[in-house]
Amino acid sequence: MKPARHFLLLFFVLPYFAFAQYDTIYSTTGKIVANVKEIGENSIKFSYQNEDLLNNLNKNVIKKIVFKSGRVQTFSNLSGYKTVKSGLDYENVSISQVFEEVKGLYKIGEAGAKAKGTTVLSSIEKVKERAIRKMKITAAMQGANVVYQTQINTTDNIPGETDPNGKSTKAGQPTQTTISGIAYSSEQPSIEEFKQVIGNRKLFSVINLYEFENVFNILDPFNSNTDIKVKTINKTMELNSINEESGFIYVQSKIEKENNTKFRVIFFNNEEFTIEYKTDKGIYNYRVRILN
Repeated sequence: MKPARHFLLLFFVLPYFAFAQYDTIYSTTGKIVANVKEIGENSIKFSYQNEDLLNNLNKNVIKKIVFKSGRVQTFSNLSGYKTVKSGLDYENVSISQVFEEVKGLYKIGEAGAKAKGTTVLSSIEKVKERAIRKMKITAAMQGANVVYQTQINTTDNIPGETDPNGKSTKAGQPTQTTISGIAYSSEQPSIEEFKQVIGNRKLFSVINLYEFENVFNILDPFNSNTDIKVKTINKTMELNSINEESGFIYVQSKIEKENNTKFRVIFFNNEEFTIEYKTDKGIYNYRVRILN
């Protein structure tokens, strides 16, 4: 074999042996080449290449580990989480009351809600269910698929009071549920993958607008609305830039008859993507088609 061929063979083989000296951790954000030191109940400990410092990674975000021996260990923590493409997938949002179950996931934002009975005879359970549904919608509109419930308060119906003549002296108070939570996602969209999908395209078709305006709506005193408004539209979106902020993907875009120009990407695949933004009235999703 000629010396040049020897050199080429070593050029391709040496990186393979160097790579095989380490373990590879596959997480929701990519892969980490490292030395796995310990696999605990809730996390793993590892050190990066040529380092001794121990790092912790929660098992909630780990898909599998390929050890240098060739053995593969998979983790099922993520299998219970469902995909959320937009607010319409709110039923895919799970609720956890155990913080350990969301450790390592990606914090998206707040997801509180409030619901009141429309009369003093309203069912406590019905009002509670409405508040939980609203919290799930709020989370899904932000691209989250799990909510860590931090607090829930429910007050019973309080009947009104009357004087001996039957005249009302104090109005009754219907049942009310206030629920607080933090929205998380089991996977964070990758900006590099998003850029690859988008390519050099600049113009896109916006085909749907989803509105959930109940969150800050003072015109709904009983917080009774739990519906997402779905509008079929045909607008053009002009993409100006794609940026990353605190791990989130943002696009600067111009949409016909839309004042907002900054949107967060909450989901994408090869055919479409969903963007989200908030105002003092509520939360909104645009569904955008990539391929015409």
